[in-house]
Amino acid sequence: MHGNGRLAAQAGALTDLVAGSIVAVMPNAVAPDAEVMGYARVRSVTLAESELEPIDFGGRPRRTREELASGAVARLIRPAPILDLTVSVDLRRGGAGYGFDTVIARLERLFEPGSDEIASLPIRWVGPGQAAHLALVAAGDRLFLLPPALAGDPLCTHLAGVARSACDADLKRSVAAVQAGQGERAQALAGRLHRMVRAAAKAENILRVATLAGQTGMARHITTELHVERNGQRVTAAEHALTCGAADTLRLPSAQGVAGGTCLRAKDRVFLNVGNSGNRSFDLTVLYVDGRFGVVPMFPRPGSVNRVEVGARVRVALEIDDQVTGMERLVLVAIESSSSRLGTIDLSFLAQPSLQAPDRSRSGQDAEEDEAISLFRAAGFGEGLTTRGGTRATVPMRVGAQVFSWQVVKPSARDRQ
Repeated sequence: MHGNGRLAAQAGALTDLVAGSIVAVMPNAVAPDAEVMGYARVRSVTLAESELEPIDFGGRPRRTREELASGAVARLIRPAPILDLTVSVDLRRGGAGYGFDTVIARLERLFEPGSDEIASLPIRWVGPGQAAHLALVAAGDRLFLLPPALAGDPLCTHLAGVARSACDADLKRSVAAVQAGQGERAQALAGRLHRMVRAAAKAENILRVATLAGQTGMARHITTELHVERNGQRVTAAEHALTCGAADTLRLPSAQGVAGGTCLRAKDRVFLNVGNSGNRSFDLTVLYVDGRFGVVPMFPRPGSVNRVEVGARVRVALEIDDQVTGMERLVLVAIESSSSRLGTIDLSFLAQPSLQAPDRSRSGQDAEEDEAISLFRAAGFGEGLTTRGGTRATVPMRVGAQVFSWQVVKPSARDRQ
């Protein structure tokens, strides 16, 4: 730690610190939590260093910079989610005359700071091949919204005849796109694409917040067991690998979840058992995020109670369909119950339809606001989180999460026999 009127830690972006994170200043690296000297928020970050600002936190008053400078270690206790989006644009394979360059220019204006939309989404635009959360790639008369792993996919343009038709059918089931050349003006097309990008960003940010919440102490109190049944029989890791061989059209990214490289297909049944091994009850929400950015609440069901008491277990079951294929995720979020709070916390309001029908909207239920709800509402671009030019929210320590991933694939020729 540095003194001389400046407080900084020898840890920065290379250690995943971001502005807004909260750290505990400790006398040494092995000191127990009870020996905390004080707390600070990360103000700015370089690759190897973070500037800190002392704050009141955890019932402890703010210490001066000079007092905290005698500490040896800054221990991350509350990470800050980055709720912005990096989007790459590649129009090189777009057909002449479709005006995708005009569409993108209009789209960029819709996302400019100060635009009329509610809770503007900060976007950083980059060129083809650069690292991004989402890729907008033109091919012929379509502009695709792709996850990074598919940004370089040929998108069926290398095929012809029957093979091209079959590939296009698979593509429509796994990738969201807008199509030009149907009498739709550039402004209307940009507006439709704008809604789709926001939906993709919402799904991405829910996953990012959940990933950060998986690093909290609360996450250690969530015990899970997940398995898959096919035709009434439990599926082994070897059978998962065989199923992955059926995904021969798109170069799907490697999945981590039930087992390394897990692939599922229509009518497979997924069973998730969640237990509470901590000493406080928590409220559980389970969300299914499909390959076209749809968010479907799986638990709690309408009318059910989502409180999981100490030592209790709940079971969540879902059946896979292949109307949407590609990478899919199951996100579970546990929020520690508060004795001062009436009712439970249910994040089902984050629901949104798959981008099969981007113009349809789905309103979620109202929920009594608190710090945890505000964080996830912000991930869906409601109110509650400053994303640019202000103090960034952090993941509360009473929120824990886990994310399971797999690929949904079409049936193989063997399966169809």
